[in-house]
Amino acid sequence: MIEHKLRMIERAIERHHHIYPCRTAESLDECFTRSGGTLFFWYNTDDHNTHIMSEDISDWMIGAEYSYAKDEAVLEHA
Repeated sequence: MIEHKLRMIERAIERHHHIYPCRTAESLDECFTRSGGTLFFWYNTDDHNTHIMSEDISDWMIGAEYSYAKDEAVLEHA
């Protein structure tokens, strides 16, 4: 899973150059959410917008034991 996270962080940096953890997260590692076979990455940019990207991780989970909660995220703009 670490490879998936690093790849997503690298893609975000390529797109936006400077990225930051969302809200109260202290590190980018805290900005990932897994739901089923999808990994979501939430991050902020210099313009104070929140972005999300997702990646299919079902291939990584084949044969692995895992548990997850149904996650719901609401993005509010002020």
